[in-house]
Amino acid sequence: MEKVGLLSIIVITVVLPMWAAKTPQPGLALRKAVLGFFACNLFYWIVALFVYFFLLQGRNPEEVLSRSVR
Repeated sequence: MEKVGLLSIIVITVVLPMWAAKTPQPGLALRKAVLGFFACNLFYWIVALFVYFFLLQGRNPEEVLSRSVR
């Protein structure tokens, strides 16, 4: 599991800017890199929340989400 987490961080910090650098306009490339970074981090947070709370802890999803909303 640690290897998957490390690999995802490497992809976010190395591959994402390389992908955005192919864009000929610097402003658009920066926007693509920043939006991609936030999208990957949001996805990573959702996956980590799901794996930790629902699979490892064995909690009910409604119980966890209802406490955090209140």
